[in-house]
Amino acid sequence: LQEVIRLAVQTENYIDLEEYYEIFLELEERTPAVVNYMCSGLYVVGKYYFFKNDKAKAKDVYEKMSVSCQGIPKFLKAIIIELAKNTEYDLAKDVFKRFPSDGEDQSAYMIAKFLAHLGDMNNNEKVSGGLELYNNGHKDPYAAKILIDALIADGSTKKAEEYLDEAQQTWPDIFPRIPEAA
Repeated sequence: LQEVIRLAVQTENYIDLEEYYEIFLELEERTPAVVNYMCSGLYVVGKYYFFKNDKAKAKDVYEKMSVSCQGIPKFLKAIIIELAKNTEYDLAKDVFKRFPSDGEDQSAYMIAKFLAHLGDMNNNEKVSGGLELYNNGHKDPYAAKILIDALIADGSTKKAEEYLDEAQQTWPDIFPRIPEAA
């Protein structure tokens, strides 16, 4: 099953992955490796559906993934990030309920909590929550983007530039530097 999941992702046969999910559900024993492959595949399928602007299918895939990932923080956080990026905050909050609060990855928990509740926050709450996260070492590029955008909206351009500069150093692929005009 692991190999066919990997091949389906490589060949972009995302619809096949949904069929493999049905097989996955029938397995008596789901090894950590099979769970990892299945959830990774479902993550890609969900992103694909969001890209194709099929929010209903994307949400369905992420609901299935949130159940199947067995509380693994990296998958729950990844789902919540994608849902937040697509303003699907109600489902993000539902997925967050599956997050193990006593888990080893407190950073993933704190980031997921912040992002899952973005829809309930005003700009000041985004600034204070983002600053609290960032300054306590819970760093994530999407949460940093939310913080920077909230600082700009708040009129704190200088502070936003400081965080943007750090984000450009930390995640240069996500926050590329714009060359200065000569």
